[in-house]
Amino acid sequence: LTGARDVSLEATSTQAMATEVTGGAASEGHALTPVIAVAIANNDAKATLGSGALLTLTGDFTARSSLENQVNTTADLPTVRSRYGEALSKLGPTTTLEEFKGLFPNATYPEGILLGLLLAVAPLIAVLIYLSVTRRWALNFLQKLAIILPLMAFLVVGLIVSVKIGGGGDLHNMDMFIIGLLFAGAMAWHHSGAKWILESAASPVWIRIVLLFMVIYPAYYPMKFLSPNRVAEEDMTWVMTLADIPPQGPFPELLPYENDSDKALKDIRNAIEESAPNGEILFIDQRQLLTFKDITGIPLVPEYDKKVLINEAMSASESYFQNFYRDLAAQRFSLIITNPLHERVQTEEDNFGEENNAWVEWVSAPVLCFYEPLETLKKVRIQLLVPKEDISACAKYLENMSP
Repeated sequence: LTGARDVSLEATSTQAMATEVTGGAASEGHALTPVIAVAIANNDAKATLGSGALLTLTGDFTARSSLENQVNTTADLPTVRSRYGEALSKLGPTTTLEEFKGLFPNATYPEGILLGLLLAVAPLIAVLIYLSVTRRWALNFLQKLAIILPLMAFLVVGLIVSVKIGGGGDLHNMDMFIIGLLFAGAMAWHHSGAKWILESAASPVWIRIVLLFMVIYPAYYPMKFLSPNRVAEEDMTWVMTLADIPPQGPFPELLPYENDSDKALKDIRNAIEESAPNGEILFIDQRQLLTFKDITGIPLVPEYDKKVLINEAMSASESYFQNFYRDLAAQRFSLIITNPLHERVQTEEDNFGEENNAWVEWVSAPVLCFYEPLETLKKVRIQLLVPKEDISACAKYLENMSP
């Protein structure tokens, strides 16, 4: 460009980003529904003069750039409250320190959530920090933020859920946090981690010890609970002696012998054949017999599956159990297949004591009031229940029910 007077360059960029997240829960007891919306905009607007032919001006040269980012994040959290409970979107004033006992060593989980999680993930976190600090895994500020923020959200939510009833037996509620860390580890491995591992002999001793622990601990913990799948019946006595199980104590939980399984399946089929003309068959447990066609011609009743029942019991969902108790009272089911039911109440110090008591209160006791055992197959841990003739003592389960 030659002989120009004034030259001006102008670059304008307008960017819009919208992130919307919707989540919710309805519960008769407590419901925790975390909803997080995160948006990170990384946009530039540049007005530059590049290289090329000579530019000759007689006036002024100006360059301007403007950038407008419109970022909207919306997190919608509808919850449903009832007079029997409260749906929680966050920890409220009703939370007590007692509720956090699952984070520390307890009867259900000896290590506690905090120590168990620390042992599981601290080595990987240490390795990732080391790779970042030594620039073997170079990340800019926004990349670090994009990794850390979701991980922190998963960590907080997982810890909160873990202290609720049914959540503190292991690290299963921390799965999103742990999986997120594994993704971060995979990114570091892809970037330079694989090469660094091959050259780790030149790394500090402490990081090599961390690497060793990261490999050994995940293998060590499951080995603590190794046990045989089966033991010959004639060997059970000395196995119980070696395991220091008293003679009156329960047998170790082993897979049933094939002949015991075959006999139990035959007994279940016979009971179904006799009961089916008189009503529906309910599989609270053992629904795999229907899935894999070991038993055919029987429809599944999914609303009263064991996992649904325990979930509703831990939520103290009275409206859900109103329908269940009505069906029991009406003897809708001529036969119920379940794990052996009992009415033993445990203390909070027992393994899953709170969960056991919720199951006894909302499921076991009512079912055993309306139904009675036809047969208990102890070797395969299955119980067959049939309707009782006299259910006059069960009126309490039908009282104060809305029509």
